[in-house]
Amino acid sequence: MNGQPWRGDVWQEIDLDALRHNLAQTRAHANNLPIAAVVKADAYGHGMPRAARAFYEGGAKLIATASIREALSLRARFRDMPLWAMGAVSEDLLLPAIKERIAVTLCSLDEARRVSSIAAALNAVACAHLKLDTGFHRLGMTAEDAIRDIPKILEMPALRLDGLFTHLALLDEAHDRAQIERFERVNGAIEASGFTIPKHVADSIALFRYPQWRYGMARVGALLYGSRSRETPFKPHTAMRLRARIVSIRDIPEGDGVGYDETYFVRRPSRIATLPIGYADGLIRRLSARGQAALCGMRAPYAGLPCMDQLMIDVTDIPQARVGDTATLLGGEGADAISLEEFANWIGSNRNEPMCLTGRRVPRVYYENGKIIAVDDPLLGQSYEL
Repeated sequence: MNGQPWRGDVWQEIDLDALRHNLAQTRAHANNLPIAAVVKADAYGHGMPRAARAFYEGGAKLIATASIREALSLRARFRDMPLWAMGAVSEDLLLPAIKERIAVTLCSLDEARRVSSIAAALNAVACAHLKLDTGFHRLGMTAEDAIRDIPKILEMPALRLDGLFTHLALLDEAHDRAQIERFERVNGAIEASGFTIPKHVADSIALFRYPQWRYGMARVGALLYGSRSRETPFKPHTAMRLRARIVSIRDIPEGDGVGYDETYFVRRPSRIATLPIGYADGLIRRLSARGQAALCGMRAPYAGLPCMDQLMIDVTDIPQARVGDTATLLGGEGADAISLEEFANWIGSNRNEPMCLTGRRVPRVYYENGKIIAVDDPLLGQSYEL
């Protein structure tokens, strides 16, 4: 991402080539297993429409969202993209979902009946994936209900089951194996009844932790955006970089406090720079005394509590820093980078949360081949190609 600079004061860079690279590497290392590319939560903060298109054009079998609303927003842009909503069905959105050819997730016989009834009234066939609760205890049918009810669901004329799936807790192999055994018990009962349903279990972590449980497809999210688990056999590219320009630098005498509540006191004469980005943009207050910005190939620690709209950093040890210089707050590659793992450790979270924190007033600047190709500004409702 070394092409033309963006001239705003705060922005997020998204490298579409990195997204495509990560998908291609995932498929190659999983023996070309079909991939459902997960773009929930605005594609983990990368912008759902452009990420979905990159993944679909890159060979993803399905584009998976969390909700029907997310899927409907994509269908308005992409008429032929295969979409699946993985979360609980919203009854008031079933009609548009079926009309718009969005596969839904079923967790009960009653839900299946509603979907089939709506599809029959439309003279259509609804597509669905049926979820089993094998121990995660979030969504899904119990094994007992599934063994009893799935044969009834499979006989519904206006409903087609494209998948039987579950989600692993990934605590350890013993617990995960117990979940797989419950999953296989249900699948065995279905096959004994004369039916076969495509199966999928693996997410970004399980895909490489448990290659023996890949079945017919994997649901991959975090890995496609650059989040790597210890089992991942390749280094994914980080696709996101959150950046801001210095708008002020001031000299602070020894002993003065910086920011709200004066939680930060300088212990020497210091240079404090201000960035026009704050916790409303994803730099939560928990980063105080932990966070750092990457600037001029060096690190500048946060000075005091992040404000809602502004952040102070200590650039005393970066004498070359000037107003207008660019700091990286999250993501990137090379010297001026803040890794997902590092940021996650600062806030006591996983690698996914930092990607999802950026607020909607931060424009997204999209790159291909090192050059800006588009800018999306959610706050102004503007999107344009370059």
